[in-house]
Amino acid sequence: AAIGRDVGSLEFRPGSDSSPLRDVLLAGKEGCGEYRLQGEKGRPERSIVAYAPIRFAAEAWTIAVVTPYDSATALVRKIFLNIMIGAAGLILAVIVAAVAIVYAGRRRIRAHEARERLREREKWQERLVREKKTIEGIIEGSPIPTFVLDRDHKIILWNRACTELTG
Repeated sequence: AAIGRDVGSLEFRPGSDSSPLRDVLLAGKEGCGEYRLQGEKGRPERSIVAYAPIRFAAEAWTIAVVTPYDSATALVRKIFLNIMIGAAGLILAVIVAAVAIVYAGRRRIRAHEARERLREREKWQERLVREKKTIEGIIEGSPIPTFVLDRDHKIILWNRACTELTG
């Protein structure tokens, strides 16, 4: 209940006769600002003061609304915190999605490379089998007695002509 009290008595400015809030209110303009006013038990309290001049008949009055700074900024802090948590969650979701996409891409590339290696191996195996059959066919069908030795000097192939010659 500050009705009828001097504004200077509300503002907490120890050892000073001047009052910025009084000067602003007496200027007759509207606005708002942050001031240190006496709270409960005479302690200084950060407050937000909104003020506007009003006229009743020939008299000029100024109406001021005061709210503690913490009350006014609590909602903004909550909103800020919620936005930051939401942004962090969104960033985390994007990172997880990106990692999953990269992992899936790597798996797809590895699977493709493995299929290509298998196709190449099958192609080489087919070529080797064909060459072996061709060589065996040439040696087996040759009228010249022929046998083939491996690196350990063991006979690995003996053609029909060699069988007829040696009995």
